[in-house]
Amino acid sequence: MKKLFLFLCVSTFVFFSCSEDDPIIDDESVVYGLDLPTFDANTEYWGDTENPVASWEDWGFTYMQTSLTDKSGVFSFDCISGPWGISNGFEFCNLTEGQNSAVTGKGIKNDTYVTSAIDSYSTTDVAIHFNEGKMDAPNGYIVKGLYVTNCTYAYDAMATGDEISNKFGDGDWFKLTIYSKDKTEKVEVLLADGTDILNEWKWVDLTALGETSGLKFELSSSDVGDWGMNTPAYFCLDGITLEEK
Repeated sequence: MKKLFLFLCVSTFVFFSCSEDDPIIDDESVVYGLDLPTFDANTEYWGDTENPVASWEDWGFTYMQTSLTDKSGVFSFDCISGPWGISNGFEFCNLTEGQNSAVTGKGIKNDTYVTSAIDSYSTTDVAIHFNEGKMDAPNGYIVKGLYVTNCTYAYDAMATGDEISNKFGDGDWFKLTIYSKDKTEKVEVLLADGTDILNEWKWVDLTALGETSGLKFELSSSDVGDWGMNTPAYFCLDGITLEEK
């Protein structure tokens, strides 16, 4: 029997609170929820780096491609890591502070959440796959949604500025675009709108994406320089919820 996962919100958020936008799941639905593993404190997990899918040298540094799978086995995440950790894709993380931590310091269900870094120079899409794209649900999957928040690195850059990024003011924005696997449909969500910078978990309704075997992600910002986006290309997610059609 398939297990039913429900995501309930019990905390009072600072400016993004649980509301009618949170997932509502019919008791008759067959639902799959992201089930992240637990780790020792302050861990960043990049998959089996001893046996990577691929590895290569670039400018004298070693990079590895791995795949991360949650405990349910439904969700797998692309990951490319290098000498400074995640460089393109996703990591499982339970950092409470530091560059790659969620600004919340914890996930929705437990301490573990997912941090993503997106390399704008990479030709590889940052993607999450459902059952490795096999679509074992007889009629496919509809993504109900997921939770997102800012990574501390990006949040601090927008809130105070740094040697590369400008402090955000009126008219500035930082946006996450979430696509269906084939990139025919998309949903956009602001991670910052002027000085209103997301600092809690926010539910994003993804039902507009329709049937899909995975998700792809892009980040964009109003703060752009000669070499591309100045805002650090990081965000965090948790609580992905799928429903069988």
